[in-house]
Amino acid sequence: MEETTQFHIINNPINDGSRNAGNAIIISDLFYKHIAKIHTIPGRYIYIKLIFKNKYQINLFGFYLPTNSTTNRQNIYNTITDTYKQHFCNKINTHMYNFVLGDFNDNDVFFNENQLIPIRKDQKTVPIYRKKFFELLRDQQYCDVQKKLLTHPPNTYKNYHGEFRLDYIYANNLILDRINNTDVITDYCYASDHDMVVMHILTNDLFRPNVDRTRSHDMEQPTNKKTLNDHYFIKDNETWSKYHNKINHKLNEPRYNEVFKNTTNTHTINTQAETLHQMLIKIAKDTFKIKKFKPQDRNEEPLLIRQISNAKKKIGTLIHHFKFFVKLHILPTDLHNTNTLPPDLDKYYCKDKFWTEQAITKLTILSKKFNFTYSWPNILNDQNHGDIKLQLTKLHESINKEYARATNKHNLHNINKYIERRQQDFNNNQTRMLNSILERKPQKITIDRLIITTDTDEIQLITNRKDIDTLTINHFQNIGSFSHVSTNFTTMDELPTFWQHIYKTKLKPQILKDQLIASITSNELQMTIQSLPNNKAPGPTGITYEFWKHFPKRHHTILLTLFNNILQTGHIPSAWTSALLYPIPKPEFWNYQLEKTRPIILLESLCKIFIKIITDRLNKFLHTTNALQPNNQAGIAGSSTAEIILTIQTCIDINLAQNRKFYIMVQDLSKAYDRINLDLLTKAMDRLDLSNLFQTMIINLFKGHKNRVIIGDHLTNSFDLTTGIIQGEVISPILWVLYYDPLFKAINNTTIGGIDLQAEHPKDIYDSNLTENSHKLQLNCKLQGYLNDTTWLNNSLHHLEEHLRIADKFYNFSNIKINKSKCHLLTNDKALVKDGTTNIQFGSTNITVDVVGKNDNLRILGAHFNAFNNHNKLYHKIINTTNHMTHMIKKKKITEDMIIYVINKVILPRIEYMTQHIIVPAHINNRINIILRSAFKSITNLPKNFYTAAIHTPIAPNIINFHDLQIHAKLANFYAASFNPITSDCIKILLLLSQTNF
Repeated sequence: MEETTQFHIINNPINDGSRNAGNAIIISDLFYKHIAKIHTIPGRYIYIKLIFKNKYQINLFGFYLPTNSTTNRQNIYNTITDTYKQHFCNKINTHMYNFVLGDFNDNDVFFNENQLIPIRKDQKTVPIYRKKFFELLRDQQYCDVQKKLLTHPPNTYKNYHGEFRLDYIYANNLILDRINNTDVITDYCYASDHDMVVMHILTNDLFRPNVDRTRSHDMEQPTNKKTLNDHYFIKDNETWSKYHNKINHKLNEPRYNEVFKNTTNTHTINTQAETLHQMLIKIAKDTFKIKKFKPQDRNEEPLLIRQISNAKKKIGTLIHHFKFFVKLHILPTDLHNTNTLPPDLDKYYCKDKFWTEQAITKLTILSKKFNFTYSWPNILNDQNHGDIKLQLTKLHESINKEYARATNKHNLHNINKYIERRQQDFNNNQTRMLNSILERKPQKITIDRLIITTDTDEIQLITNRKDIDTLTINHFQNIGSFSHVSTNFTTMDELPTFWQHIYKTKLKPQILKDQLIASITSNELQMTIQSLPNNKAPGPTGITYEFWKHFPKRHHTILLTLFNNILQTGHIPSAWTSALLYPIPKPEFWNYQLEKTRPIILLESLCKIFIKIITDRLNKFLHTTNALQPNNQAGIAGSSTAEIILTIQTCIDINLAQNRKFYIMVQDLSKAYDRINLDLLTKAMDRLDLSNLFQTMIINLFKGHKNRVIIGDHLTNSFDLTTGIIQGEVISPILWVLYYDPLFKAINNTTIGGIDLQAEHPKDIYDSNLTENSHKLQLNCKLQGYLNDTTWLNNSLHHLEEHLRIADKFYNFSNIKINKSKCHLLTNDKALVKDGTTNIQFGSTNITVDVVGKNDNLRILGAHFNAFNNHNKLYHKIINTTNHMTHMIKKKKITEDMIIYVINKVILPRIEYMTQHIIVPAHINNRINIILRSAFKSITNLPKNFYTAAIHTPIAPNIINFHDLQIHAKLANFYAASFNPITSDCIKILLLLSQTNF
C-alpha cells in the first residue's frame, strides 16, 4: 500500500478584519515533528525553528511586507525587522540553514555592482524602509535563490499595470550549494493571484557533519573530504541485477504514474527530471559501495616497507650524529688538535642529546627485529664509540638489505599484478591496456597556486585558496567575453547590410522540419542507450551512462515521457542546467597559468542522452537537405577530414604540374565555442529554416547554465555561463558549423579568387574541334573548413586579401577571435619561400605571416603538406614515430596478441592517416615493416631469421604488412572519394588529367 504524506498548516492571517490576507506555512508530518519554536506577527511574519540530529537547525522566516498604500507601514516594518533580528543568530554556525521567503511587495530588487545600494529592475527608487530590509539581508549574507540560479527570474504577479516579481526566496550561503533548481508554478492549484516560487534541495547528507563546510578560517587548509559527486564500485553482473530490480520495483509504485505524464507545464517537467535523478541516486547508494576518497599524496607502499624505511632513517641519523661526536669529543683529546678546535663546542653538541635511554631502547627493538645480536651500552665514551659506530654501520647494512628485498618483492608483485590486469584489459578494457603499454598518462593538474600578471605587468604568485577560486571562476566565466559591446541580433535589420541576404531563410520541406520535433520513439531511445560508451566521467549527480544502460526497458516509457515533454515545450529541466568543469593542461606545460589550460565539461548523463538523439536528427536533416556549404561539412553524416586533405593535395599537385603559383594559408581560431553569440546562432538556425520550437529548445540549453570548477578535492561556487555554448555538449560541434556557415556562403558567392582546378579531354581523339567535343570539368576551391580549422586557398595574394577582408567583417560582428599572428602560408612562390615571411592585409590589420620553407611541411588536420611535394621530412617522421612506439612496447611484458593489437590498431593506422594523401615509396614501406617485425620478434622471443611470410600470413593472427595496408587504404579512399559528392569532382579532374598526360 502506498504511503500517504500528511501536511500541517500554520496559518497566520491579518486580524484587522479588513480583508482575507496574511501568510502561512504548510509543512509535512516528517518535518513537523522537528519544530522547536513558532513565533508570529499576525499576517506579517512567521518564524519556525526546526531542530535535527547532530545539532543541525533549519530556520524559516516568512514575510508578508506591506505595500506602499498600507497605512502605518513604517511602524509595521520596524516591528517586523526588530522581531526578525531577535530570532536571527549572528554567530557563525555551520549547522544552521536559514531561509527568508514571502511576498516582499517590491519589483525585482537587486544590488548594484558594488553590492552597496538595492535597486529595482525598472530603475524606480526603493522606499527607505524597504531598502533597509534588503540591506539587512545583504549584511547577513543571504542570497536571492532565483537570481543565483536563473539568468532571468520569472515574474510572479500580474495586473493591468504589467508583470512584476514580488515573491522571493533568500537563503544563506551554507545551503546555496544544496539547492538543485528553482522555478515558478504558473498553474493555480491554490487560491492566490501570485504565482508560487519553488526550489528543490538536495537532501543527501544534508544533516551529516562535513569537514569542508567548517569554520571559515579552515578554508586555508587542505581537506580530504570529498565534495564532488559520488562514485561507486560496481563489481559484477549480480550487483547490476540488484540495481535493475530495485528500479523496476520502485517505478511500479502508482505515484510515478502521476508524476510522469504528458504535460506542457515547465515546473512538472523540472519535477520529472529531478525525481529521476533522486531515485537513481538513492538506489545507487543502497546498492553499490561508494568509493573512498584517497588523498593525492597518499603513500601506496605497504606498511612493512614504510617501517623498514623509517628504521633506515633512524639508524642513518645516529651514524650522522657519531661523526660530530668524534669531531667534538674524541679529536680534542688529541694534543695535535687541541688548539684547532674551540673549547666551548661541547655546549653546542652533546652526546647526551642523541645517545639517550629512548634511543637505546629503540636500537634494541630494531636489533631484535632484524636478527642483529649486539648489546648496546648505556654510556657513550671515547673507548666504546668506535665499536658502536661499527655495529651501527652493520645494522644499517642489514636494514638496507631487508629494505631492498622487501622493495623488490613489492615491485615484482606490482609488475605481476599489472601484467595480469593488462591481460584482462585485453578482453574488457583495451583503452586502459593501451594506456599502460604506450605509457599514456592522463593530463592532470593541481590548482593549488596560480601565477598571474597584474595590471602593472608584475608577476604575482597566488596561494590563498579563496583567491585561487575567485581567479579560476573569473577566468572560465569570461573566457569567451565579447571584445566589444555585444550586439543583439533580434531582427534581420540589425545585421550588417552585406550579410542580410546571406542570413535569409532558405525554405526546407515541412515534413523534414517536423521530423526534428516529432515524438521520440522507443527504438530511437534504445539504440542511443546501447551506443553509449562505458567508463565515462559523470556529471554533478554522479549518474553515469551505465546507470541508464541497466535501466529497465519496460520503464523506458518514463524517459520517453520526459523527453517528449521537453520536445513539445522547448523547456530544459533545471536539473540539467548544472555542470562540472575540469581544467586540463594544453600540450605545453601550464606553468600555473590558467590561460594555458582548457576545460572539460562534465554534464548530466540523461541530458546527454536526450541531446544525442536530437543531434542525430539534426545531422540527418542537414545531410538530407544539403543545407550547409559543401566545404563546411564537419560532423555531418558522410563527411570527414579526408575530403579536405584530398582537396588540398589535389590543389598542390595540379598547380605544380601546370607550373602555377598557389597560396594556402591556415588560421588559428581562439575559444570558438565560448564566443558564440546566441542571438546570431538563432539567426543561423533560422537561415536553415529550423522550426522555432527547435530553436527555442537549443537556446534554452545554454541559457541559465551554471558551472562549478573542480579544483583538487573541492568545488568552487557555481557561476553563470554568460556567453557561448557548452563545449562538452554533443550537439555543440554541429551548432558551431551552423554558426560558421554564413562565412563559407559569402566566400563561395564571390566571383574572384580561389584555386581553379580544371581538366579537358577530347571525346574523340581524331576530332580536331576540341572546344566543342570534349569532356570539361572545373572546380574552384577558395576555403576549406573543419570545425575551428580553416584553410584559405588562392592563386593570388591580392584575391586572398579580398577574401580575408570579408572574413574579418564576419569575425568582428560574430565575436569570433582570430589569432592573426599565428597564420602560416604554404606556397610554391620561390621568392616568398626564400624571404621566409610576407605581409598580408587581413581585414583592417596588416600582419606578418610565416612562409613554410621549401623542405618543411605544414600540418593541416593531422596531415603534412609540402608546397613542392618534397616529403622527406614526412618519411623521417613516420619512421621516428614507429621507432618511438616500438621502443616503448619492447620494454613491456606483453603477449603475442597484445603486440599484434598495438601494431595493427594503433601504430599502423596512425602512420596510414599521416600518409593518406601521398604514396609512400617501397623502401620506406620496407623500413617500417622491418622495425615492426623486429619488435614482434623481440617480444615473442622469435629468432631473427624467422620467416617474414609467417609473421604477415593472414591464416593466423598476424602483423599487417604496411605495403599491403597502403594498397588497401588507397583503394578504399579512392572508392569513397569517387562516390562522395564533395570530392567526386576532384577525382574526375585527376582522372581526366591523367588520361591527358598519358
